Amino acid sequence: MLIKILINIINIIAIIIFILYIIYVMSMKFRKRDVEFIDDVGLPDENSKEILFNIMQNDVTFDKNKFCAWVEEIFLKIQKAWSNRNIEEIRQYETPELYEQHLNQIDEFKEEQKINVIEEIEINHVHIVDYECENNKEIITVEVSSRMKDYIIDENTQELLEGEKDIYFRKLYKLKFARKIGTKKENNKVIKCQNCGSLVEGNTTMKCKYCGSVIVQEDYAWALTDIQNIKQNRL
Repeated sequence: MLIKILINIINIIAIIIFILYIIYVMSMKFRKRDVEFIDDVGLPDENSKEILFNIMQNDVTFDKNKFCAWVEEIFLKIQKAWSNRNIEEIRQYETPELYEQHLNQIDEFKEEQKINVIEEIEINHVHIVDYECENNKEIITVEVSSRMKDYIIDENTQELLEGEKDIYFRKLYKLKFARKIGTKKENNKVIKCQNCGSLVEGNTTMKCKYCGSVIVQEDYAWALTDIQNIKQNRL
């Protein structure tokens, strides 16, 4: 009888150990997947010092931390404007070409009565990964790693159409900013309209209130020329 009880206890212990082992293996599997992703996109570019040196050849006052903080702010505003289907909110930060592209995409969502909800955004890192000069413009490429929820709903019924409301994604975005070489003015300051010469303050439309001309942001300060989601994984 005692031997039988001992055998049962041993079997129970063996089952518990087996279950704990399975849990451990699964947790290491997911952890490894996450670490591999972080190692791939979460570390600063090894050429960051060289990139910063090249930028400062054209602008000795360039502040990397200040610029990256500004990029993070713009990134969050873009996601909010996209969810609100109101790209006008970020017009002042984009080139006319990118603005038109985003406007057309938003119009498609409105026609289909869809809302792309992007919420609970967390920024993991912002890194400058490239710098180049061409056609009298300097171009900075930035990678933004983020964590967010991303799904599509019907604007009338709020019914879920695509994605899952409770799932988070880790996404890596590549953003490109351009401005004329030699420009050292901060964004959103008073600028001069090239059409009529009037002084215009940065605003949500970036239009001259006197003549109606659209202000090309990259002629005066950094302007977003491109944004792409280049990598993502489900958490």
